This record gives sequence, C-alpha cells and structure tokens, in this order.
Amino acid sequence: MTFRVKRSLHLAVIIGVLLGAYFFIADRGSQDFPADGSGVAWTTYEDPEFDFYISYPSILEKTISAKEKEFSFGALIKDISFHTQGPGNVGIKVYSNITFDTVEDFLKLKNGEDEHVKYEIERKFFIDTIPVVVFHMVTVGPEGQKEYFLNTKQAIFIQDGKMFEVWTRFDNEKSHEKVWRSFGFTVDE
Repeated sequence: MTFRVKRSLHLAVIIGVLLGAYFFIADRGSQDFPADGSGVAWTTYEDPEFDFYISYPSILEKTISAKEKEFSFGALIKDISFHTQGPGNVGIKVYSNITFDTVEDFLKLKNGEDEHVKYEIERKFFIDTIPVVVFHMVTVGPEGQKEYFLNTKQAIFIQDGKMFEVWTRFDNEKSHEKVWRSFGFTVDE
C-alpha cells in the first residue's frame, strides 16, 4: 500500500469513529419518552409549600421558576415543570386570586381571549372529591379549519381558592392519565 492510501484509510477510520461518537452522544442527549411508556421508572414530586404531590417519568428533569404574575385571571404563584427534549413533559402551575368559581367559568374566559385559539373540554372526572376538567387546545384558521393538539392536554381543578393546572405532553394517552391520577393533596393528620 502506498503512503497516500494508508493515510486516506487512517483518515477515514478517524472520521468514522468521530461521527459514530457524535451520533451516539446526540442520540442519548435527546432521549425521547417511549411512546408506550414502557421501561421508564416514575418518581413522585412532593410540594411542601402547597401540600400536593404528583408522579412523573423519572427521565424528565425538574425546573421550578420564580413566582411571577402572568395570568390575566389570577396570579401565577408557582410554576414547576418536568421536561425532556422529546415528547415527554409535565407541568404544574398554581394560581391564586382567581376571579371565577369553576373550571367551566375559567374556560369561558380563556375562550374569549383569542378568536383563533379555543379550548375544548375533553372529559371530566374526580380526584378524591375534587372535580377535574381535562381540555386541549384547538387553533381555528381563517376559513374555519381546525387543528387539534391532542398530545398536549391540561387538567384543571380548584382547591382552597387556588387553581391548579396540570399540563401534560405525551404521545401516549395512558401517560397523561397516569400523571393526572397521581396528583393529590397531602393531608395533615
């Protein structure tokens, strides 16, 4: 083999190793939440400030934002999110000073904000004795065409003058349900 052929061969091997390492690291860094939820351990977050707990996939990373006012019908007093780069996200927002008594009243106010964004109730159920409403966002185009965002859903309920919004983004319906059903309030004994 000539010197040029050997050098080209070595260069090709080095480039191949570097590309393989890059794609291996990039693939691990953007781990998606499995579509069927299999093989993922779940963990529980407990909030001592507002006495609630919730379970979420342990591959999601937790961030807690500072308290800020951004909500037009009340004050956002806590924002916690568990996220990944893939289609797995869970968030909890807590609002105080709300100006409505029911989730249905809240949705009427929300639906009056933007004529191109609507929130449709998907279903209602109870966590303990607390009524929960699940809804998703729909965008309405200029000709009335609708686009549904079913992988992102929100479960809203009101407790002790505060509104709790649990939003989830999963490609798997069972994962939404598992998060919502895990939410509860700590009872002091």
